[in-house]
Amino acid sequence: MKRFGDPEKDIAPVIAFLAGPDSCYFSGQSVIVDGANSIMP
Repeated sequence: MKRFGDPEKDIAPVIAFLAGPDSCYFSGQSVIVDGANSIMP
């Protein structure tokens, strides 16, 4: 990505998802918002 994280673009959608009704099937998970660093070698 080669950029610093922007809370409004990167973290706000995750929070909106977790606060919404679609997250009722989402339990016992850790949500990592790290700009894909965890999947890149």
